[in-house]
Amino acid sequence: MRAYLVRVGIDQASGKWNAPIDPGTGDFVYVPIPEKAGTAFQPGMETDYSPFRSALDAFAALHPNGKPGICTPPEALNDLNPHLDPDFDRLTYGDNGLRRGKGLCDLAASDLVVFFAGMRPIQQSPHRLVYGIIGLYRVAEAVRLRDIPPSRWAENAHTRKMRHGPDDIIIRAQPGVSGRLKRSIPIGEFRDNAYLPEGVLKVSPSRQSTSSSPSLSGVRTPFGSLWPFRKVPFMVPISSATKNFPSLITSRAWRREMLRL
Repeated sequence: MRAYLVRVGIDQASGKWNAPIDPGTGDFVYVPIPEKAGTAFQPGMETDYSPFRSALDAFAALHPNGKPGICTPPEALNDLNPHLDPDFDRLTYGDNGLRRGKGLCDLAASDLVVFFAGMRPIQQSPHRLVYGIIGLYRVAEAVRLRDIPPSRWAENAHTRKMRHGPDDIIIRAQPGVSGRLKRSIPIGEFRDNAYLPEGVLKVSPSRQSTSSSPSLSGVRTPFGSLWPFRKVPFMVPISSATKNFPSLITSRAWRREMLRL
């Protein structure tokens, strides 16, 4: 079995903002990165940020003691469309399938794609940002965009756009065992101008784009050895030699954090 750890969600590099998280409970709001201005969509397939603004308003109401404005996204998003990827409602994730994201092309049934995001604490915290797992896909299949019929174009951000990359890869996840977490599982933090666990080495940041997944580091270290350090700044392949990872996610964290299916 293979697995990839993928950074997603709005951040300072793409969107100039970070979605909120309650570091005490792990409650969070998933807000996707924006599409480029002027992006054209297939008829009737355009998305907007209104569902995410509603989710942020509800989150703010449940956390009245949060920092002022922490749940208010920048006004610039009013004129942009979200690049809704991953799409947790339709259980898909897209990538251009080239260079750093090439490894996703080889994923097969029951492989894993684990999503994490950098989020801003809503209350006073020693950490500028908190990095946490926000969702997991158990792969059903990986298909090329050129092989997807128009009847299924509404299922992913890559196929909703007017301009298609025929070689883009779309991951479809297995329902019932895939989705978005209700509470994030923390794995790292931002401090000293670097993405760090607790005193481990520094690395350069990378981000998701609207045409490609985040950077693919060539790390082949078994996930079991990375987990104690909670250090995951990149989209990294997780060694299939690690046997503890599936049970960690599916049994311990998955059930405890109550997936929203």
